[in-house]
Amino acid sequence: MAALRVPRLLTEAFAVLRAARPRPSDLPALASLLRYSTTFAGAGLVAARRSPSAPVLVDHLGPLDGAGLVRAVDGMVPALARHGGRDGAGRVLVCAGDHRGLVVATLAAGVLGATATLVSPAAGIESLRASARRARPDVVVHDATTADLVAAAGLAGPRLDALTVRPRPAGRRAARWPRPARPGRLLLLTSGTTGPARATARGRVGPHAAVTAVSLLAALGLRRGEPVLIAPPLAHGHGLSALAAAFLVGAPAVLASRGPANGGVDLAALAREHRVGALVAVPAQLARFLDAAGDVREDFPVLRRIATGSAPLPSGLAARTEECFGDVLVDFFGTSETGTATVATAVDLREAPGSVGRPVNGVRIEIVDDDGARVTPGTEGRVVVRSPWRAGDEGAGRVLEGGQGLAGGRLLTGDRGYLDAAGRLFLAGRADDVVVVGGHNVRIGVVRRWLLDQPEVSSAVVRAVPHDSLGEVLVAEVAGGHCDPESLRQRARMALGRAAAPRVVRVVRREADGLE
Repeated sequence: MAALRVPRLLTEAFAVLRAARPRPSDLPALASLLRYSTTFAGAGLVAARRSPSAPVLVDHLGPLDGAGLVRAVDGMVPALARHGGRDGAGRVLVCAGDHRGLVVATLAAGVLGATATLVSPAAGIESLRASARRARPDVVVHDATTADLVAAAGLAGPRLDALTVRPRPAGRRAARWPRPARPGRLLLLTSGTTGPARATARGRVGPHAAVTAVSLLAALGLRRGEPVLIAPPLAHGHGLSALAAAFLVGAPAVLASRGPANGGVDLAALAREHRVGALVAVPAQLARFLDAAGDVREDFPVLRRIATGSAPLPSGLAARTEECFGDVLVDFFGTSETGTATVATAVDLREAPGSVGRPVNGVRIEIVDDDGARVTPGTEGRVVVRSPWRAGDEGAGRVLEGGQGLAGGRLLTGDRGYLDAAGRLFLAGRADDVVVVGGHNVRIGVVRRWLLDQPEVSSAVVRAVPHDSLGEVLVAEVAGGHCDPESLRQRARMALGRAAAPRVVRVVRREADGLE
């Protein structure tokens, strides 16, 4: 269903232009797009140079205006270049919290034309090691919260603390770095939608993908000068896309960052403090936001858009959001490999509870049976996406197939679902062993194999169970001599990350549970 629709494109493009409110004074800032192409670095530097004295980012350290962001990038560029991260051949691995340090390091890598691999601090030692083996970084960028993780993973080579690299002094003229031989690339670790977890590339946005990007911008509904609170991790496509959208439109991005001494983030408090007009969150974060916000709509007088995605949105949570805030909610569905595929508007969520909406402009959704033949509306099958926003494999920029590709550039997402008569997509679960834990795809088989690799474990069973706020979590049952459930759980959290670590580990007798 759906592909390119010109009238829709014109309507959405007009909405984006109206939200961005372009001015003649913006023209010099657009030179960054000419220099660094339509990449994340290009978008970030356009935003910084367009608003030199206004906040572009806000994190736990406070607001950062455009001039400050440019100076921070100017300070990071030579720090990365000293370690070989330049001339289009450099490789940078960034494992840091969601704050200005991560953003600055990523923008600086783009200025140098380097490839930056982003790894979430929640990924765990095994994923970090695997990412480093693929990326072969010239330099690793971390912060105080991830220094121990980087050390435990045994990553070799130079390291930089993202928050201690000094920005260029305000009175000193910036060095002019040569235009990169090729646009910088970002590699994001996928959650294994199309097979084993791997890194997918984000380079420049081409003309065909721009159509889909316009749909994304229009659905997000960001406005120039109006703060947006971004809660998903920036090392994932959801959070990074939202930040890029904020840069393009000119919306100050409030990052749900944690300082070294901070615990969890109170999204409701941040939304109140910064009077945000939009909130981007995964469903688990949205549930916590509503719990903290209560029913006091007056505390959020300018909140007019809530965008969620990355995990199934419970219909009860959508109804609760509508009851508290009205028609403000949109839900996105997509993958790291295809980008955003569908958008469910507030009307869709009310009229068709459980739907993830209709395809965005330029994207086609099909449902096929196990033999690859299309099925009729209302019939459940495997979800296929054809999108211009196709991620490249980190090895040589190839389109990801991995055994999941079909003819004509179509991609099996690993989901099962059906289309209704109105063209809305409904998901019916996964067709593989992937479960979604708080917005993170987790492969049950990977967790089970890790448990079986532990010397005290002889047998293991891992299953997903429902969870009120995270959607699903993992529970493990193990057998073996001298198994300590708490020790296994803590080691799994360190090795596999928070999402993949079983919330409960039970020791059982092998004969009684039939683990073998």
